[in-house]
Amino acid sequence: MKKALVLGGGGARGLAHLGVLRILEKEGFRPDLIIGCSIGAIIGGMYAQTPDIQKVEARVYEFFESEEYRNLSINRVQRGLASENGDDLLHHVARNLMRTVFVNMVANRQSILDKEEVDEAINFLIEEGNIQDTRIPFACNAVDLVTGKSILFKEGDIRIAVRASSSIPGYVAPVQQKSEYLVDGAIAYALPTSYAKNLGADFLISVDVRQKIQPRDDFQSVFDVILRANMITLDYLYEQISQNADLMIRPEVGKNNWYDFQKIDRLIKAGEDAARAKRREIRRASGKVKQGFFSRLLSSGKKL
Repeated sequence: MKKALVLGGGGARGLAHLGVLRILEKEGFRPDLIIGCSIGAIIGGMYAQTPDIQKVEARVYEFFESEEYRNLSINRVQRGLASENGDDLLHHVARNLMRTVFVNMVANRQSILDKEEVDEAINFLIEEGNIQDTRIPFACNAVDLVTGKSILFKEGDIRIAVRASSSIPGYVAPVQQKSEYLVDGAIAYALPTSYAKNLGADFLISVDVRQKIQPRDDFQSVFDVILRANMITLDYLYEQISQNADLMIRPEVGKNNWYDFQKIDRLIKAGEDAARAKRREIRRASGKVKQGFFSRLLSSGKKL
């Protein structure tokens, strides 16, 4: 049985993936394939290269103390978003780009954050190499702004692939490859379960760290209405693709903002708690718990 681990996008909430990996590793679940999107591509790529959660966590903590992280100026972005209601990423991007200060800042740029600083951050976290050389097979998705198509990276430079998968439109410049302008895969598939199935996975554990749509009625403009309608469409799509998962783990991270990286301890614990609640299912998937006679009989499709 080919087992896949699918790590979804969600900004800082994706730090919960580390907590999930703690429990998966403790329970002996070793995926045959990891597919990640956005922050899931970063964490997934790190673990695929170094399948040791303690080492991956240590590197992440080291990153948040590093010059590379300080150079990203996430705090500047956080201050700009702190007064916003809710945490809808597209709303944050749209509202901020409408502000004069941001319009002036990006008038002649493709993004708010500097490309070189983002590259340095990815290079700090992801080792140099090719996707096909990772210790656990790995893939990640992005979206081409030119064609509108979703792209799956299964080979090639892993740093470029992860950088493309995590390039939030407006904040991080697209990755240019030939005629393609590649951005965050979450635009199309924040939880790329269908790709895992297409790559031959028989059993999927998926980790959902998105923030679900919350009721709101403060629509101040046509722009707000259009963005809200778009987010509802994406939410329905997300629910559909989530059904591909055999085991879904949903850490309680929805109240955290996508830029709350300073809450790493709390987010990791949320991932641990959510995975621990599914420990029996994880043990069964890792072969630690054998199915009973009637369960095997039902799964085999035989009639009594």
